[in-house]
Amino acid sequence: MVKKKLKVLVGYPPADYSKGIAQLGQNRQFQYFHNPTFLYPVVPATAATMLKVHCYDVIWKDAIAEQLTEQQYFEYLNKEKPDLIAIDSKAPTIKIYWNFIEKVKKLFPKMKVVLMGDHVSAFPDESLKNSKVDYVLVGGHYDFALLELCNALSDNKKIPKGFWYREKGKIINGGRHQLTKSLDEAPFPDRELTKCFEHYQKEYNIRGRPFAYTMTGRDCWWGKCTFCFHPNTKILTKSGFVKIKNINLYDEVLTHNGRFVKNDFVFKRPYSGEMINIKAHNLPEGLKCTPNHKIFAFKKGKSEPEFIEAEKLEVGDSTICPIKDIKVIQELISAINTNENEQLLTIQKINLSVTKYGFSFKIKEISKEDYSGDVYNISVPEDHSYVANLMTVSNCIWDSNLFPKGTFRSRTPKNAADEVEMLVNKYGVKEIFDDCGTITIGKWLNDFCNELIARGLNKKVDYSCNMRFGYRNLKDYNLMKKAGFRLLKFGLESANQKTLQMLDKDVDVSQIIEECKDIKKAGLIVHLTMMVGYPWETKEDALNTLKLAKYLMHKGYADVLQSTVIMPYPGTPMWHQAVENNWFLPGVSPYDYEKYDMTMPLLKTPDATPEEIMEICDSIYTKVFLHPNYIYQHFKKIKSAQDIVYTLRGIKAVAGHIMDFARDPSKQFSH
Repeated sequence: MVKKKLKVLVGYPPADYSKGIAQLGQNRQFQYFHNPTFLYPVVPATAATMLKVHCYDVIWKDAIAEQLTEQQYFEYLNKEKPDLIAIDSKAPTIKIYWNFIEKVKKLFPKMKVVLMGDHVSAFPDESLKNSKVDYVLVGGHYDFALLELCNALSDNKKIPKGFWYREKGKIINGGRHQLTKSLDEAPFPDRELTKCFEHYQKEYNIRGRPFAYTMTGRDCWWGKCTFCFHPNTKILTKSGFVKIKNINLYDEVLTHNGRFVKNDFVFKRPYSGEMINIKAHNLPEGLKCTPNHKIFAFKKGKSEPEFIEAEKLEVGDSTICPIKDIKVIQELISAINTNENEQLLTIQKINLSVTKYGFSFKIKEISKEDYSGDVYNISVPEDHSYVANLMTVSNCIWDSNLFPKGTFRSRTPKNAADEVEMLVNKYGVKEIFDDCGTITIGKWLNDFCNELIARGLNKKVDYSCNMRFGYRNLKDYNLMKKAGFRLLKFGLESANQKTLQMLDKDVDVSQIIEECKDIKKAGLIVHLTMMVGYPWETKEDALNTLKLAKYLMHKGYADVLQSTVIMPYPGTPMWHQAVENNWFLPGVSPYDYEKYDMTMPLLKTPDATPEEIMEICDSIYTKVFLHPNYIYQHFKKIKSAQDIVYTLRGIKAVAGHIMDFARDPSKQFSH
């Protein structure tokens, strides 16, 4: 007998409209807008499409884009009666959704609900404890994961990895979802099913109509360049040494706290570049890792250890293994030794030093070598560390990420160009924005540009995307212009070098100015995003960001600017830092999730009040866009009726942003 396929609703329930229109979707911070912008959520849309392709009865319902009331939404649920509702959530809406799920369960007890998104990926058990949600997905590949869940439910099989749920009153830890397939295997989003051209055409920064959002990759390629080990690195597990290339999901590994913890993510990726080889006295094998992988070590003359990037270690610094028993460490040193002629080491021949953190090993040699091949890393919850070749290292992956560093994937250039061609030929799309965290560079980008040119798509559609500073030159930008690229969006974030370094931007402020000049020479539009309110930045630092923004915009080296207040989203590295360092403002709890909506700062700064931070954020709009120099630069570019319409939309958007930041700070922190 053929089993009936589930009826699945994918989308967003109503949110709190009292503050404005909630902006949800992948790759962006949550914000309420007065001038609503509805950005097409590519991954959830792909999830709905993938279910449809596999013959599920699929409904797409974005109550926020349709601006439905809660009553209207529940009337719709009563009419359609889906078996499963899949909801993409973020921190500011999570409590709203817990309340929503409570009402769903009262009205429709048999209806199942699954929560997805960055917040629940950081704290999966939290939603299970605070609501009657049935499943919580940990990870960002909603499309592949949701299909796996629906297949399991339809066939009455075991719930797949990556989903947390209850069983007999107990929360079952499903770990993190791991994608084993190519992104090319995902179908292109069904634009009719997901109402792309009906509800997602409000975007002031897109000039051509109709337009579409795509994703050529998941998250940012920058994350794949760091924090990995050679495949033969030996990891200390509860059952002994295991090469990292052979580590299995949920193997228990020793952490810097001296306890064994189950890993919750294992990945590998191709790498071509420099490796650091660290050799220490008494350790038979060195540790080979990428330059910025952090090692738990004592700097010379320091009494406390810290996690230090491999390339910053020096001869004479000491690595640490969290073992304090001399016999155990002796046995481990012998066990890790691959040279049979040297396995007769005795305690007398080894000069070991023990600290309260474990045995330390002084570094005797640091060298560099070129490497090309697969590299590996694992994620360890809570302790975020493990022991590799008897040296303790940071896992450098944060559980809150939808797409952890090192897991970046991209579609092939041909597959990406195929979707562009389909959108142009089938729907007459005039502009496309690639919503990948940052578009893949190097050979991938060159091949993609050449695909667009060879197919003549460069003459039919404008293409815009997210980029990173510091990795392109004028030749590359000229090719992108030839291929039909129009606008490049860069995360500048701050004009202060210390902040750029702390954010792992790996770029110099002076580089940014010169690169903007090259982009403009190529004839491309530069869109910048900046932030204010960093807990280590002074008011003067924030004003430096405003100063740089004014310079770039008034000189014509940048065309569009967005400014926001820094938000330490729960579960991210900055959130953990804010909790540990007591950075939150008085009256603000790290768990006041509804306040993470960018209406006001949440963090203290050295010498500025929340009101002053908001004033600076607002002044980036009033002192830049309304300045005669910017107005002159902009009106020089108007050459068609389309440009006039684009300008009017921009004026409306700026007015909306000014309203977004024109709020009374005192109301945010009242008790």
